[in-house]
Amino acid sequence: MKPHDKRHSGEAEPDAEIIVDGFYIRAFAKHRDVDDQLAVVCENKGRRREFAGKPKGMNKQTRKTKLLEDGFMTAPGQSMHHNQILAVLRQHGFAEGRLIAFSKSGYRKYYRGHFVVFNAQIFSRRGRVLKTADLDLTLDADKLTQAARVVGENFFVLEENSPNPFWQPGSTPMDRVLRDAVWWTRIHPRDKDLFLPLDAGPLRRKRVRLNCSMGRWQNRPAYSVDLWDNPEWESGRNLSGAVVQVLGRPPKGLRPTEKDEIFTAEISKTRGRPVRPVFYHHAGLLEYVWFSHRAAVPAILYDHTVRRLDSVSFTWHRDSSAIHLRQAGEVVGLCWPCDISAPEVLANARRQLSRPFGENTATGENCR
Repeated sequence: MKPHDKRHSGEAEPDAEIIVDGFYIRAFAKHRDVDDQLAVVCENKGRRREFAGKPKGMNKQTRKTKLLEDGFMTAPGQSMHHNQILAVLRQHGFAEGRLIAFSKSGYRKYYRGHFVVFNAQIFSRRGRVLKTADLDLTLDADKLTQAARVVGENFFVLEENSPNPFWQPGSTPMDRVLRDAVWWTRIHPRDKDLFLPLDAGPLRRKRVRLNCSMGRWQNRPAYSVDLWDNPEWESGRNLSGAVVQVLGRPPKGLRPTEKDEIFTAEISKTRGRPVRPVFYHHAGLLEYVWFSHRAAVPAILYDHTVRRLDSVSFTWHRDSSAIHLRQAGEVVGLCWPCDISAPEVLANARRQLSRPFGENTATGENCR
């Protein structure tokens, strides 16, 4: 049977079988399109808000507080209640347990170029909104952005089991959780990716103390810094794998936690190709320094280690994943780039890197 070209746009009745892009699925519509507890908000001629069905026997302030607690509406200047956000998402086709196909492998095979997240979690800055929902962000991104505009705050899409399989709400700072997002809406002008020249750094002027390990490398004192030992800056999806290892004593501001490490990383014997850091990249809650060979290092690591080295140059070697740090031709350190799971962050950075270096580093620029 030839697959249908048009996606199903309406919400199905409970237990109704429908066809989405040629795949038979069952739509679980557990909730109505409109929450029965939401009150109707209107404005009178005096431009004062009134509530339909407001309880009597309350003064104005008590009535407002009661309605907010029950999720009836949001007062001016306040964010939507959780139930209201769920209602908006359902109106745009996103409900708890949303399915787009019975066969994950079949869907991925048919839509090879699509960015699909099965069993995705949807978060706001205040917490998790949906625990599991299948998303094809190539097709659903615009609708999710429209829902975010109605709510008035951005949504963040995390993969299943992020930030870790045992995560519980409230156990981890929300900024740390949202750094694992693989996609997010951008409803405000300030949400666009920002590219800044290196002379604009360090990005964080406030003093930050990072943990480091001390030991010996090549029979000389050395120290190593990674985000695994600094969980408040860590991200298992978009900052993982980044490590900076340098000969010498740690600079002021780093806090040694291990002092007897033996570092075994090997230096490449090949000639290598010169590379250089090009710009800072601020994307949502993520901050990077991008190098000319399209590798990125977390800005927090770069600013507190590499940036403090004098007269340092960089080389990239085919037989090593680490960027080699050199002073007067001698290798004095290694810097491993991080992995990034957010496709839009990668695409925006690579688009910026494709421009002449002078355009990249002259001024800060918003890019979408």
